[in-house]
Amino acid sequence: MLRYLVVWLPGFRLERCGYGLRERVLLHDRHRGTLRVVAMTPSLRSEGIVEGMRVADAKARAPDALLEPLDADGEHADREALLSMFAQITSRVHPLASDAVALEISREGIGADRVEVCVQSARSIATSCGHRCRLVVADDPLAARALAPHSESDVVVPQGESARWLARLPLSALQPSVGLVRAWSVIGLRSVGDLAALDAASVADRYGREGRYLWGVARGQPNRLEGLLWSHEEGGPCVVWSELGGATTTRQLLFVLPGLLRVLMEKLRSRGHAVVCVRLTLDLEEGSPEHWDVRVGRPTQRSETLEVLLSRRLEDVQLSAPVARIGLEVLAHEAARDLQPGLSQRAERASELPDLLARLYDRLGVEACFVPEPMERWCPEASWRPRVFGDAIASVTAARPDPAAPFRRWEMQAPRGRPSRLLSRPKAVRVRLERGKLVSIWMDTQRLEVVASRGPERIEGRWWSSIAPVSRDYWEIQVANRWAWVFRTPSCLGLSIEPDGDWYLHGWFD
Repeated sequence: MLRYLVVWLPGFRLERCGYGLRERVLLHDRHRGTLRVVAMTPSLRSEGIVEGMRVADAKARAPDALLEPLDADGEHADREALLSMFAQITSRVHPLASDAVALEISREGIGADRVEVCVQSARSIATSCGHRCRLVVADDPLAARALAPHSESDVVVPQGESARWLARLPLSALQPSVGLVRAWSVIGLRSVGDLAALDAASVADRYGREGRYLWGVARGQPNRLEGLLWSHEEGGPCVVWSELGGATTTRQLLFVLPGLLRVLMEKLRSRGHAVVCVRLTLDLEEGSPEHWDVRVGRPTQRSETLEVLLSRRLEDVQLSAPVARIGLEVLAHEAARDLQPGLSQRAERASELPDLLARLYDRLGVEACFVPEPMERWCPEASWRPRVFGDAIASVTAARPDPAAPFRRWEMQAPRGRPSRLLSRPKAVRVRLERGKLVSIWMDTQRLEVVASRGPERIEGRWWSSIAPVSRDYWEIQVANRWAWVFRTPSCLGLSIEPDGDWYLHGWFD
């Protein structure tokens, strides 16, 4: 049976700033334009100040309280350093929330006679870093986390006795969501023992996945930490979850993200899968859940790759309500295979194209990243179509001639090729002619002199169609140290200033 050592650090966020237990300090951060409390010392909590309260309201209750701004980057670095020190005890260290860490100790082959050694080692690490702590060993990580604030000293719960130790605790010790608190208060539940006494069938039907899990904890059913974070249905999606208990800043989300990703990747590796697309879900205490889909450039089993992409996405998130839990769902995966860049193509050796594409997919959407595929049409704006990156190359086979080959042969013989920047739609312009030669052009109300010109080149197409035939004479003209591509219809002749709609700007040469 697995055993978990939970290290509860109630004052971590202020102790790392140098404040002691008896001082009156509020840690605050800006949330949606308003300064809000994110942590406080115990004496202030007893005066009714809670996380998420506006700083102005908190100061009204405790005018003498000191204000300390949140240093999110420094806090994250200190937390990571502390986790790496706990990893000296066991390689399986999982952050449960901003104030608790779970260590799987039995998986490392540690017997009951050495549990006390682990407890003393964890306390020594926390104390050496200047943090007070409470340590609880139990069969379930959430059970141990629930017991920590309600115990006066360290606790080692005998195997199989979690239910008896939890029964006297209030339901809030299990950190249920706001919806569950309301539902349970209606039927008169007050303690964890009251929850454990409910019938299993009624809990499953009425209170959903969270209610079933917390009922199991109350009944003393041991759970692996992956059981809290991971669910997998054969042939269905893979999901990992982490309970947050009302996170109010994205920095709190970023703290639990690495642990979630480690669990996700371990499960995928065990099944021989690699991630292609993952969905980030935030279950809010109020309102509907919020979702974001993130696609990787190439299938990966590296949690670090996903962490970078997800962290970038979370940086721009504005939380509309406290977050009850965070989840990751694998939307697309494929069989993992070894990748050896540069083995077949030298250019792949240092290529970052897949990672670049992943960032573009994430920011702009998959449809915004495409390869232009040549089409068998002479009309310039219709001579290509967008294809999803990677598909266009596969669509051109030896059995099908390259439709761009005639253009390529012409470009090799012509003094200049086609413009590198083609406007999506030709833009009507006005020009001035002298003796049939372009001398000036109006662009955005500005008159520009034509320094040089080459042309015309006649382009015709769709002459068989009565809807939109093409017949144009194109010129390359130099204006303001740049070369432009303009055309007119052959019907416009003999006028010194051509009317609007007869001359068009179609592109620029770089």
